[in-house]
Amino acid sequence: MERFPDEMITRKLNGYEWEVLQRFRYRSARLGWIEVPAGFVTDLASVPPCFRGMISRDGDQTKPAVIHDFLYTRDSLGAFPDITRRDADRVFGEALAVRGVAAWKRLMMVAAVRVGGWVSFRRVGRS
Repeated sequence: MERFPDEMITRKLNGYEWEVLQRFRYRSARLGWIEVPAGFVTDLASVPPCFRGMISRDGDQTKPAVIHDFLYTRDSLGAFPDITRRDADRVFGEALAVRGVAAWKRLMMVAAVRVGGWVSFRRVGRS
């Protein structure tokens, strides 16, 4: 079975925010089915300006980035109440591999969320 069986349909809200218009799912080897609901707001891939020449905000990494954003939010607490930041970051790496993102790019992206992701994870009220 396809691990990303649904198309991801979004609309741009403003400069960096996008709204998911219909739910889409990912079947994680770690967590099982993860469902991002319609109405979820994301910034797609959070890529610092200095790296945008190597990694764009959209592409094969977009669906994994939205899954990762979802796992970092309070919205996911109903389905994944005990998820840790490390678990969310590992699912991100797994999903990037599933989408065929090059190993060097996966390593760079996962390292970036490991270094800087604590800000977003704490902002949504988790430790």
